[in-house]
Amino acid sequence: MKPTDLNLIPIFIAIYEEGNLSKAAARLSITQPAVSKALARLRDIYDEPLFHRCTKGVEPTSFAMDIYPALLTSVQNFTSTLTASSEFDPKVSNRVFSIACVSVASFELLPQVM
Repeated sequence: MKPTDLNLIPIFIAIYEEGNLSKAAARLSITQPAVSKALARLRDIYDEPLFHRCTKGVEPTSFAMDIYPALLTSVQNFTSTLTASSEFDPKVSNRVFSIACVSVASFELLPQVM
């Protein structure tokens, strides 16, 4: 297995969706040469051409069309884990807490906490 860089996935998605390396670069706030280099790395990893040049920019190859849905879903799944609610609800929480205090305070504080 060739070494991979997960940062290449959003670049692939941006190129696929924008159809233009300069637009993909602008969308990602990186330079166009950085996008070109990332595309070359992706081509090396997959050992397949991913896009063909056309008058308006680039068009995905059939291979790129095949892998796009899986890569997009992967990014969406990862993003959903970052936006998942992490609010604390003591009624459903399985978290374990350790409370340390001096013995005098434990007689006053712990009965109220428990």
